[in-house]
Amino acid sequence: NAFGLKVDGTRLATSISELVIAGNEIDHLVLGCSESFSLDGNVEQWQIVGNTVHDSNNIAIGAIGFEGVAPDPSIDQARDGLIAGNTVYNISSFGNPAYGNEYAADGIYIDGGTRIVIERNVVHHVDIGIEVASEHAGRTSSDVIVRSNLVYAGNSVGISIGGYAANVGGSERVTIVNNTLYDNDRADTYSGEFQIQFHATDNVFKNNIVRASASGVLVNAFTADTANPAAMDRNLYYAGAATPAWIWKGVEYNTLPGYVGGSGQDAGAVSANPQFVDTATPDLRVLPASPAVGAGLNLGSTIVGIRDVAGQARIQGAQIDIGAYEQ
Repeated sequence: NAFGLKVDGTRLATSISELVIAGNEIDHLVLGCSESFSLDGNVEQWQIVGNTVHDSNNIAIGAIGFEGVAPDPSIDQARDGLIAGNTVYNISSFGNPAYGNEYAADGIYIDGGTRIVIERNVVHHVDIGIEVASEHAGRTSSDVIVRSNLVYAGNSVGISIGGYAANVGGSERVTIVNNTLYDNDRADTYSGEFQIQFHATDNVFKNNIVRASASGVLVNAFTADTANPAAMDRNLYYAGAATPAWIWKGVEYNTLPGYVGGSGQDAGAVSANPQFVDTATPDLRVLPASPAVGAGLNLGSTIVGIRDVAGQARIQGAQIDIGAYEQ
């Protein structure tokens, strides 16, 4: 196992703080079970900005907690951080001896971190785009905002929250807003564009464009282990020629009205072509006549941020658009 860059906060009395990792290119790493770069333990008030991470066989960017790196669990979390403006691509664990033929490598992975903003990143041709979870039973990633990111052409899921199994941890109070998810799950894992796994509570998924691949899976909340895994609303869904699938607490729905009625979620959602500028390049801006324009919920700048993925003002005029770009 190896890391490209690793920061461990091991001390009880003194954290590693005010750390900025910016403008690096990290690529072609053979990692085993480890990450291209990772922050773990007593690390706070940090930024990972403007980096390019590509062509490696495990996770690109990780913020980790509860690994026993710091001596007290109360500070054993990467926290109060910013992951912004990074470009991540060609990341896959498929063929990595530690994973075999599994699509398990994240572009951005929060595993037990807290109070982190993930914004304005472009993540493509990876296994899992962005994941917020915890691998440790009874622990969670918490108070994470995922906003204004492009996640496309992944082998597996676009964005995933919650633990991968019932005997690990989960996620709570993760807010996922104004992202564009396009053509993920290319390997037909049936994980879809947005996935909710185990021990996910009080999360938010709003104002996102969700455009499925040929699998058709838009939302995959396959477990009913929590009563309130996420509040969903004002998302724009489209499956193209595929049969659309929304899975909520293990029940599959193939129409938007069926999903809304069965789940009690997404009352303001729309099922329509988002009208991207160009899906071949791709250029995931939307055309002026797109149903995404002006159709979002203005949740305030603390939640949606002040800039879109291209650096333009997040709110222009009286309304906010759905997706990562603002007209």
